[in-house]
Amino acid sequence: MLKGDLIAKLASRFPQIYKKDLELLIDAFFSGLTEGIKAGHVEIRGFGVFTSYLKKPQEIKHPILKKTFKTQLRRIIRFRPTFKL
Repeated sequence: MLKGDLIAKLASRFPQIYKKDLELLIDAFFSGLTEGIKAGHVEIRGFGVFTSYLKKPQEIKHPILKKTFKTQLRRIIRFRPTFKL
């Protein structure tokens, strides 16, 4: 589902709210969700839990070239849905 699809679905369910207002609401929600994930933990009851952590750089070996490379520090995001989903 794309962002436009979500706005259209909400607009059909709540016709009294303008699409522009729904778009601002969705943008604010995802902005808050992004900030929470960067902080490390977001829990939405009845939906699931988003967690994130930084993965340390590590050395990996290319199977064909037999060269070793070092990966960069990166953020890993994990989602665990509730049992209701």
